[in-house]
Amino acid sequence: MQELSGLVFPTEIVLNYVKNNFELPFHLRLDSLPFAYYNQPHPKLLSDKEITITIPCTIAAQHRDYGSVLLAIKNIKNKLTKRVQLVLLGQPKGDGFKIITAFNTLEDENIKIISFREVIPEEEYKDWLKATDFLILPLKQYAKSHIYKEHLGYSKISGGVNDMIRFGIPALISTHYPLDLVLEKMVQRYSSDQLADAILLWVNQGQYLKYKAEIESILSGYSPVNMQMDFQQKIDRFLK
Repeated sequence: MQELSGLVFPTEIVLNYVKNNFELPFHLRLDSLPFAYYNQPHPKLLSDKEITITIPCTIAAQHRDYGSVLLAIKNIKNKLTKRVQLVLLGQPKGDGFKIITAFNTLEDENIKIISFREVIPEEEYKDWLKATDFLILPLKQYAKSHIYKEHLGYSKISGGVNDMIRFGIPALISTHYPLDLVLEKMVQRYSSDQLADAILLWVNQGQYLKYKAEIESILSGYSPVNMQMDFQQKIDRFLK
């Protein structure tokens, strides 16, 4: 730490967390710069008959509560008025294959499960996100990683949240994961016992569309132009 001129963190939340919980050398300059920018992809063509829901990132129970999603869909599968394509968009690791097997038992005339056995090529990964109507981000509050404990959203940033920003996709996200205030406008929070009802509203009544309609204004600060300007200003402050 004594050798560094400064530290840059991926969110203001992480920056403030570090300031409030760690003793840092007085000389260090601190700032934040998001890892993701809004790519403004071509809008997905809407379907009255099928909805694509995606859970992105590596499939393992370490960081995500797949059980809550599994139970929620199991409880509402007979109430769905549209066909649902549920994409587990990640390489399975650890217990990942068991998770996929459990989701496959949900398949019927209303639900199709799509999963992968290996690393997904980048372009294919992007194509699935572009085809997604909304995300489910069932992020846990804490996770163990090797010999240390992660406080998700503070010591580790979810790649799923970065995908949400990058592709401008509204999401259902667990209650405890911290987000910058502007990003709260593109998500609906849920606890485990609320997820089934939330999915039903977003699928049957298209409630996700009201979030989608505001995406460009919500993510204007994450546009490449604004991010470039912000990055330059922060670099200039470090060089003074």
